[in-house]
Amino acid sequence: MAYAVEIEWEGRKFGLQTPSEHDHIARVVAKSGTFYEAEMLRDAQSRLFYAKCAVDVGANVGNHTLFFAAVLGLRTIALEPNKAAFDLLRATLETNSVADRCVLHQAAAGSARDANARLEHLEPNNSGRARVIVDPKGDVPVIRLDDLLDTEPQIDLIKIDTEGSEADVIAGAKSTILRHHPLIYIEIGEDVFPSIRRQLESIDYICWKRFNHTPTFLFLHKRRLTF
Repeated sequence: MAYAVEIEWEGRKFGLQTPSEHDHIARVVAKSGTFYEAEMLRDAQSRLFYAKCAVDVGANVGNHTLFFAAVLGLRTIALEPNKAAFDLLRATLETNSVADRCVLHQAAAGSARDANARLEHLEPNNSGRARVIVDPKGDVPVIRLDDLLDTEPQIDLIKIDTEGSEADVIAGAKSTILRHHPLIYIEIGEDVFPSIRRQLESIDYICWKRFNHTPTFLFLHKRRLTF
């Protein structure tokens, strides 16, 4: 049974469907009264001009997807491999009347074609802490963003929160990134930060700013920088 928490943003109210009152995101949102990771979301809002489309990789219950679709008015493509979280994601969008603006995929993003994966849950009271492990016997499909987004005319932002598979997500999205030069907000652990930074620097992205308790970094393409 879902537990709804209320969000207020710029005088508007939204509802976020979460697993329970004990869930980490539910507790943070209930305490703050606004979107989870609000500082990062406000930064995205300040950088997007005439934007059309956002991609939310690791959408969880829909906090970021809801912001992109309802607050920013963007067509939003969201991927979430965890069925329980995916069902809450869908419910969040439906109860806020923005489901028609979103395309949802119950899948993981990666670099391999025709692959499967399984989920490993890391914390019982944190629905966002689930890791994808590539496994031929797994029941979660893996999608390359380059395949999923190859006909999209404009991608303005990609947010990635995948608990360890970020390098694979980027590798499977390289053509998309080179074509559209989106803002990239990506949660990265300290152990893999240097390698992912090099991976993005190789396609002319610069690490620009850090957000959130769990470190999330904004990478900007060099053409977005003005001095």
